Amino acid sequence: MKGVGGGWLGTAVAMGILLVIPFRQGVFWACWAIPVIGLVAALPTLWAGASVALDTPATPPWIRTVLIMMLLIAGFILSMESKRAEQAVLQRSG
Repeated sequence: MKGVGGGWLGTAVAMGILLVIPFRQGVFWACWAIPVIGLVAALPTLWAGASVALDTPATPPWIRTVLIMMLLIAGFILSMESKRAEQAVLQRSG
């Protein structure tokens, strides 16, 4: 559990730095990097939680991991829509 916690802490720091610097500057790759980092961290967590839930009587919080993954994907879709809207406005005004 400490290893998973450390992994999520590192993931949160990396995503926070990406949000504060390149994402706010409008760098396009940051829109992709943030959800990719989150999903790369979430997939092994989901696999481990689902394995424990299926193989033992324990009830790990794997559903929360699915929720996190859905929120990452929703945030990605919304940020891409926002970028498309910005580009449309710039094309009309330019």
